[in-house]
Amino acid sequence: MTKVGLAGAADTPAGGKLHKDIPHWIANDLGKTLAVLLSDTYLQPAQRAALYQFMARTPGFTVARHVTDAVGRPGVGIQWTYQGIDNVIIFSRQDYAYLGVRTVAPGQPAYSSALVKFGIVAKLPPYATASPTPKSVLKGMHGASPSPQG
Repeated sequence: MTKVGLAGAADTPAGGKLHKDIPHWIANDLGKTLAVLLSDTYLQPAQRAALYQFMARTPGFTVARHVTDAVGRPGVGIQWTYQGIDNVIIFSRQDYAYLGVRTVAPGQPAYSSALVKFGIVAKLPPYATASPTPKSVLKGMHGASPSPQG
């Protein structure tokens, strides 16, 4: 059995929880975190397959068998709903490659993205300079979780 637990800075030993009254917040935080990981990190096919299987077996997620990314590529997705908003991470059926995300909020146009190419470079091109300090990958407002949209 898979068990997932997350804690935030507002969680206290006395039992106060950051999101205690919001259903499915663990799936939402986990889904958004994994969407950023998949879009920003090179993972080998076995690692991507393991993440897909992990999410497919975790409560709060369901498999979306027929989805397309923003450029129309068909795939299979891992879907979750949080506060009425449907989110799906889209994977290739062949090798679990990350294709993109789709987010649908009631009364709003669907947000969709696609990762078209992922490359690893041995050295920076001549016009690029390395950052002297590491920069955070996850960005968000204080008290809010980072989102695949931003």
